[in-house]
Amino acid sequence: MKRVYIIYLLTLIVAFCSIVYELIFSQALTIIFGGTVLRYSVTIGLFLFSLGIGSFLYRYFDSKNKKINFFRIEILLSLIGPLGLLFIISINSITSPLVFTDFFQTILLLLSHVPIILVGILSGLEIPFLSSMAHKNNNFSEVLGFDYLGSLVGTLIYALYLYPGGGLISSILVIGFLNLIVAVVFYWTLYQGRSRLLYYFSLLFILIYIILLINNVAVTEAVQRVYLETDIRALYWSFGAQVINVK
Repeated sequence: MKRVYIIYLLTLIVAFCSIVYELIFSQALTIIFGGTVLRYSVTIGLFLFSLGIGSFLYRYFDSKNKKINFFRIEILLSLIGPLGLLFIISINSITSPLVFTDFFQTILLLLSHVPIILVGILSGLEIPFLSSMAHKNNNFSEVLGFDYLGSLVGTLIYALYLYPGGGLISSILVIGFLNLIVAVVFYWTLYQGRSRLLYYFSLLFILIYIILLINNVAVTEAVQRVYLETDIRALYWSFGAQVINVK
């Protein structure tokens, strides 16, 4: 397979992963704080803003090390994405003090958006790195096109299959696993560097992800002890029923 086709494929997958991360965060925040339109609007706005920050920060990376940097970004996304959901759930399971309750809730609300920003910044770095490795200047528009296509596919797959079939926890484990697969495929096809330690580190996390995915029911039940995802699923189907009735 030609180098540029591999880049297009990786672009499609990383865009798929990034948009699904944000949809999962939006769904979790909607259940915790309410206001579906507000949560999704804020999440999308923060995500787009963070994409811009990531693209701007690209200029500060050493161009000689762009391959290893992209490899690191994919590993970071595979960790920050799932941990970000656990962070949102865990900090909002903290019991607020009797005094300054409103202030406490405001702090939790602000902190809950940190994973959105982190994933957005890292995702904003991906396209500049991928397009720079395509070598040809006219490949940038094509890489960007595959990025948009991946986002569209991600929204559809998440809404129609991932979330209805497995819920938030299983969905985010699948997406984190995909980011790790991208890192490994990139290592063997385009990078072929000497960062063996980081490579073996990614393989270890792939093994951990496989174990978690095989035992996804037990993992989901463990997270439900912190925050009941059944409420999230009930809201999803309730919202879907409302849409059908409107139609």
